[in-house]
Amino acid sequence: MTNTPPSVEDRARALVMLMHALDKIMSGPQPDMILREEISTLAAAVVDTATPTFESDRQARYTVGWWHYFRCLALPDDHKKEDLDRAVELLTPFVSADQPTFPPEILTARAVELFHVHHRTGELAPLDEAIILFRAAVTGISAEQADFGTFLSNLGAALSARSEYTHDLATLEEAVDVLRRAVAATPTDHPNIGLLRTGATGSPEKPRKTARCDRPRTKGIGGARQRQRLDL
Repeated sequence: MTNTPPSVEDRARALVMLMHALDKIMSGPQPDMILREEISTLAAAVVDTATPTFESDRQARYTVGWWHYFRCLALPDDHKKEDLDRAVELLTPFVSADQPTFPPEILTARAVELFHVHHRTGELAPLDEAIILFRAAVTGISAEQADFGTFLSNLGAALSARSEYTHDLATLEEAVDVLRRAVAATPTDHPNIGLLRTGATGSPEKPRKTARCDRPRTKGIGGARQRQRLDL
């Protein structure tokens, strides 16, 4: 007996069911329902029916990426790592300067990639896009979060790199101001506090593996999905 490959209808049905479940759960009063086995089953169905493969099916990767991120929101802090890592992996390719609507961890991961493109090629455009995303990440995160200083230092490092490239005084002044805020927001036992206090910026870093997931500004994936305009 041979296995029948999934049809277009199977794929569309699986995607719609998972997207509907995510939107309903994350806009409702019990977001921890995302951890139920039936939701995991829906996500597995999206992976299994992706066309031609999950790796090449952008809509499937996008939707499953949000599923992982919403699981991260619901899980206790010491169990977030696996889902956060997977969400970053799946959602980062969708981030761009004109789509800064993703959670701070996802924005930061993409911004770090762009920063390293600038460092490798010397081109200014990737750095400018990274700065936009770092700004959006800072705006989207609570100042009370433990890693808020890291998000600020990432922006400061990118601004500092831009001031060195362009010799623009206003950018340098902003970089200094942001890095001062980063020092003030960084716990004294943070491994980078010494560098920050001496004015050394280093390179931006992705969120730590223990980073907390913050609830996005729009509940569910409806708003972000509309902006992405990915067809079923």
